[in-house]
Amino acid sequence: EWDESEDQLRILGPLADAAGSSGKLLLATAQVAVASGDILGQIDFQAPLETQTGDAREISASIRAMAQDTFTATVNKTDLIFYTGSSEAATEKFRFTSDGELGVVELTTAQTDKC
Repeated sequence: EWDESEDQLRILGPLADAAGSSGKLLLATAQVAVASGDILGQIDFQAPLETQTGDAREISASIRAMAQDTFTATVNKTDLIFYTGSSEAATEKFRFTSDGELGVVELTTAQTDKC
């Protein structure tokens, strides 16, 4: 439901017990044959009406679920990838792999100088 007072979309689950009453959001692909590199779902963050142009209107952050192998009856290998921007379109900064590992993208010298 749209909450006008908060200017936000609220997703409520059904009236049930605590385990089954949470709201859910499903992002799904319509592909019938998922291959490595295919994006299954994505959430983007942007300021498209920003008065400044250029980088100000780029996607500034994103979360993507990306297939890491061709899907089969026994394979659905997928990484969750996080992107953020600084002075460009958002680029990958870290990911949770399907193997349960956390990967961090190595920063450039210019980026580490800002830290």
